[in-house]
Amino acid sequence: MQMTFERSLFEPHMVVQAMRDSRYRHPANAIAELIDNSIDARATNVELLIQEKQIPVNTRMRWRVNKLAVLDNGHGMSANTLIQAIRFGGREETQAIRKIGKYGMGLPTASVSQCRRFDVWSWQDGIERAVHSFVDLDDIEAAELTQIPEPTGTPVPQEWLEIADADALDRESGTLVVWSKPDRIGGVQADTIFRQVEEETGRIYRHYIDSGELQISMAAIRDTDYAPHTDRLVRPNDPLYLMANSSTPAPWDETPMFKPYASKDFVFTINGRQERIEVVYSIAKQEALGEYKTVTPGNTDYGKHARKNMGISVIRENREIVLENYYIRGGASRGGNSAPENRWWGCEIRFDRGCDDLFGVDHNKQMVSHLSRAVKDMFDSDAADGSVLSEFGVDDDDADIYNIVVDIRNTTRQMLREIGLMLKRRPRKEQTDGGAQTPEEEALSLTTQVTEADIASGEVQRTATDIERETLSEAERIEAEARHFEEEGVEPDKAHVDAAAIVRQGLNFNFEHSDLSGFDMFRVVSRGGILNVQLNINHAVYEYLRVIEDEALQTGSETMRRAAVGIQVLLLAWARMEDEIEMANKRREFQDTGQRWGKMVHRVLNKLPE
Repeated sequence: MQMTFERSLFEPHMVVQAMRDSRYRHPANAIAELIDNSIDARATNVELLIQEKQIPVNTRMRWRVNKLAVLDNGHGMSANTLIQAIRFGGREETQAIRKIGKYGMGLPTASVSQCRRFDVWSWQDGIERAVHSFVDLDDIEAAELTQIPEPTGTPVPQEWLEIADADALDRESGTLVVWSKPDRIGGVQADTIFRQVEEETGRIYRHYIDSGELQISMAAIRDTDYAPHTDRLVRPNDPLYLMANSSTPAPWDETPMFKPYASKDFVFTINGRQERIEVVYSIAKQEALGEYKTVTPGNTDYGKHARKNMGISVIRENREIVLENYYIRGGASRGGNSAPENRWWGCEIRFDRGCDDLFGVDHNKQMVSHLSRAVKDMFDSDAADGSVLSEFGVDDDDADIYNIVVDIRNTTRQMLREIGLMLKRRPRKEQTDGGAQTPEEEALSLTTQVTEADIASGEVQRTATDIERETLSEAERIEAEARHFEEEGVEPDKAHVDAAAIVRQGLNFNFEHSDLSGFDMFRVVSRGGILNVQLNINHAVYEYLRVIEDEALQTGSETMRRAAVGIQVLLLAWARMEDEIEMANKRREFQDTGQRWGKMVHRVLNKLPE
């Protein structure tokens, strides 16, 4: 006797439960799947609508999400296309749909990840002839629903038509997706979701929004009160900060905060076709970093905004997949997440769907696994190019993605150095109001006082720098400093302003921040009666000093302040000793000793963990 067993390949309720566990970083990323479908349907307006209701929370009544809807003015779907859109893995290969979509999983997977029921209405020749179908997890678990319900001519609910924006509601064609029984998002307020949507979808679709191809609006109602209590547009959130009229806080909301830095194209043959990948870089404008050294730009509203956008933005079909930030989280980027320079550069990789396999794009369009692996490998390596891959066990066939990452690594390192210089080259503000000194200003002031006292007592002799300071006029000294700044690329007017600020401080010393080669911790240059100590931003000790001084300024720690002052006094004291050596050969010996000292310090500090 032959026994009969159930031979279905899938258990519907278990498959749906697995789909429910698809991890979206935020509800906004699940909502983005629906917006992808709207863009594929050539929509120009998308509106996120939320209905709230009051529920008891800790003995009090609170407004919470009851239903969520996404409405668009795209070309709509026929009954057959609607069935394919609702099915897990269903798709219809036509010119009209699926430009961004990957596997036909977006609408159902995103919906069940957030709620237990979703309904879809769509119309192509008038809203009065809309077709409707749905998926209800309760029915699936009770084995009452095993197929997509046959689409019917069910009217679009009036509750959504009452609050819909006129631009998003096209009565000729469009689609409405409604999430109800929101067990995954029902415990939050509409404003919480809106904040996430503004930040995430504003970044994901920034190119569509900035070009005017797409408008995303949001509105929320409470129960059946059809007057929206929240109603606003999503603005572009650009991590490259090259877009005007963005969500960046003032004064950079109407003008770009960064400027273009570089761009590079890569062309690879993938699956028999030539595919182009573009990498674009941006860097902060000098004025975004604050006018004076006492300004901490990261504490500004726009600096806090930039902190959330640190990383490499990966753009597929004009839509962001992920903001890859391992480079920063992993600590390879000069201090990792705490390094202030990291929020002041941007990088964007742009490609089309033909490069999905190269980058490792996942079905949720939230990951690029191959790129992320290459970033983890190459950012911690000093390999000169992507062909030096034996240490990672990478085949030559996989070298393309590594070549891209090497270019990003090298370019961002260069940008970090330049940002460090821009931050440090800001002038000191003259203390006319009795304000507190920075650790650098205190070190310069104290060392000047001690040096002047030693000269006056006859303990030390005047050096050539001292004599120049006493004999040159103020104008001549300013001109000497200004010439130096102009040689470094500073505009003449600003060069003279900065030079005057230094000379009029009345100090014998000054710190400069320079991109030096070799193991020198610093170099000493006499100019205009001032002993300039050029700190090497590539030396390990520079990072330690920068972190200590930033900590002192941001936290007010007296311990950190004294440490920062003490380290800088040590360097200034060395500079003074070097300046007191008159014989050239003796001075060279002194400088050679300093370089050996710097080499030892660099090697030891680099053995310490981040």
